[in-house]
Amino acid sequence: MARARAAAGDAEAPALTLRARRLTALLGPTNTGKTHRAIQRMLQHPTGMFGLPLRLLAREVYDRVVAATGPEHVALVTGEEKIVPATARYFVCTVEAMPLDRRVAFVAVDEIQLAGDRQRGHVFTDRLLHCRGLVETVFLGSDTVAGLVQELVPGVEIETASRYSTLRLAGPHRVGGLPDRSALVAFSMDRVYALAEAVKAHHGGTAVVLGALSPRTRNAQVELYQSGDVHHLVATDAIGMGLNLDLEHVALEAVHKYDGRGVRPLTAAEVGQIAGRAGRYTTDGTFGALRPLELDPDLVEAVETHRFPVVRRLFWRNTDLAYDDVDALLASLEAPAPHPALIQVRGEDDQHVLATLARDRVVTDRVTGPEQVQRLWEVCQVPDFRKTLTDAHVRLVRDLAVHLLGPRGTLPEPWVEERLGRLDRIDGDIETLMSRIAWIRTWTYVTYRDWIEHAAAWQERTRAIEDRLSDALHAALTARFVDRRAVHVRAAGDVELVGDEVRLDGVPLGRLVGLDLVVEPGLTRRGANRARAGLLDSVRARVEALEAAPDADLSLDDEHRVRWGDAVLGRLQKGQDLFEPEVVLAHLDLLDGAQKDRVRARIQRWVRATIEGLVAPLRGGKGTPRVRGLLYGVERGMGTLRRADVEDEVRALDEAERQQLARRNVRVGLHALYVPSALKPARVRVRARLFCVDAGIRPTRPAPSPSATSVPGVQDEPFWWAIGFPVVGGMAVRADVLETCAAEVRKLAREGAFPLPPALVARLATTEEHARAFLRGLGLTESDGRFRATARRR
Repeated sequence: MARARAAAGDAEAPALTLRARRLTALLGPTNTGKTHRAIQRMLQHPTGMFGLPLRLLAREVYDRVVAATGPEHVALVTGEEKIVPATARYFVCTVEAMPLDRRVAFVAVDEIQLAGDRQRGHVFTDRLLHCRGLVETVFLGSDTVAGLVQELVPGVEIETASRYSTLRLAGPHRVGGLPDRSALVAFSMDRVYALAEAVKAHHGGTAVVLGALSPRTRNAQVELYQSGDVHHLVATDAIGMGLNLDLEHVALEAVHKYDGRGVRPLTAAEVGQIAGRAGRYTTDGTFGALRPLELDPDLVEAVETHRFPVVRRLFWRNTDLAYDDVDALLASLEAPAPHPALIQVRGEDDQHVLATLARDRVVTDRVTGPEQVQRLWEVCQVPDFRKTLTDAHVRLVRDLAVHLLGPRGTLPEPWVEERLGRLDRIDGDIETLMSRIAWIRTWTYVTYRDWIEHAAAWQERTRAIEDRLSDALHAALTARFVDRRAVHVRAAGDVELVGDEVRLDGVPLGRLVGLDLVVEPGLTRRGANRARAGLLDSVRARVEALEAAPDADLSLDDEHRVRWGDAVLGRLQKGQDLFEPEVVLAHLDLLDGAQKDRVRARIQRWVRATIEGLVAPLRGGKGTPRVRGLLYGVERGMGTLRRADVEDEVRALDEAERQQLARRNVRVGLHALYVPSALKPARVRVRARLFCVDAGIRPTRPAPSPSATSVPGVQDEPFWWAIGFPVVGGMAVRADVLETCAAEVRKLAREGAFPLPPALVARLATTEEHARAFLRGLGLTESDGRFRATARRR
């Protein structure tokens, strides 16, 4: 099925003056005014479209075009935002979100050299090959891609642009010696945080810019820097993609980065793109390294002269897809590249999700024709803004697909509201807030599809949530990395740790409990600060000890607090998924940002290991689609699944499939499917706590005592199923005991009426009264002290 391509203006647009179509590649280094020139060219046409690599850049260009023409003439289209006035003539978009079926006179695509990027390159290659304006098309980017542009785009004119200012090596510097108006660039979030803490200690504070920030948070952080409140910026290489800042110096902390597959050296072009942020218009800039790093002389020469190795291959993926069935779609995605200069992309996130769902019978049973195949592919392209492609993202896409491929074909609004409600909270630390922003960006993307009724209202809801989270994140970043008083505590005297007691010059100051200092009553702030400053080595050693500690040393109490011995490290709270609760650290003010990240990571590893102990036997391995679906249901139930919910699937099991379940330690009973090992008392307690964390119930509801096989006088509710104690006749009964009793009772009922069996009372460990209620709950009737099966209606 071929897709439409961008060509000429809409019927509502002003009439076009047709002339020979012009194709131009405007290529050169940073700070050459390419974007400005392209905007001016677009405004000379009656209609236009501008594709940019980042949502942040799209918003920046949108604001500039609005200032020139008025908001009624400009649309903004990204995966997460659409502002489309009825009289819009100019469309500013992210490259992925460009409406290719819209006909416009002018088209521009920025940073076209990203066609050589392994992760996103195929989208830029597609725009290079197929996206055209009726009158004029301009590709902007580095001259490293000039040769391939000429080879792949017949008739293209190459225009070169020279840098307005010079760029020279300076340094290297230590953090304390960085000049004002400097940006320090790192390539992982933990290094950004650690360096921001160091800049704060030496210079009083810093702004922080990460690619994962929302536009609102990023703009607030940039304003913090631009206003002069702080004189330094710590960032990832996100600043290299055209963000305009008043920078005089850029310092690299490393020349290697993780690119999603492994750690690799930065290319000279990438270093040039980042370093090129220094200097603005005609103001010269400098770049360098942070000690002890030394930049290679050849690399320095390439950056100073703007001469980089040419790009020799572009990434490509087929867009002329077959929707006959899911297998045909997967096969068409594997179509070979049509030109030797193009490299076929394999294993993209959306393709991975599609391949996963293609093995899910619940999903594939709903795919009955080409329209459903195309809808499934659209759903698989929902982005994972956390960039983790975890099971939680796959489960979300699966849930979306199940609803959208169902009879209604839309998302149930109560279901959407319940998930948005989980994200509409501004408590938590920086990592928590960033995670919620990533999730709400995904939901904003969903609301801009035609998948939900009252879409405009849901778009306003997700935007309001993102704004609140963004403001909270900006406040949290500022609180962590800016000391407006620039007060730096320095140790004085000899602080020593005797056991857990902290002493300064022999005088007790407090106790070190886990990773927290409990000061003596009446101790002055200065004394407490001196104690904290003197404990850096001890705290560092304890963080390392926590990382090496066995999982058995950590525990979760009834208040959802994570403990390491007697010390409280933090607490768990409702996350995006039952199996991914959020970790909120305690107030560990002895720790710097990097150490807090390490503690959080250790807690997350412990949580994953704890959950894995419950569900590991159910994951992986082979099985029929029916078996895999039942295993998934048992896993989501933490080891127990109500049989009535899957009765059709259970009845359809053949002997081989029952053996597959048995090999995975799943028992198929009359009332439940269950895993016996998940009914052990310790695991029942874990299940109770995980359920209560997810449900927001604090303190945790008590699990049955280790010796209990039943709990009388309860209501049938999700809690009891979650811990493996289905409710029958007002009594919660452990699943294995329930199935044993139900089987014995069924056998007795076949032989006729029978009195209350004493063995049943003993097995349930309950009173005769409760045992009678249990039998009635199984569907038996009681008369004259004897029980019999209820007669079936003919």
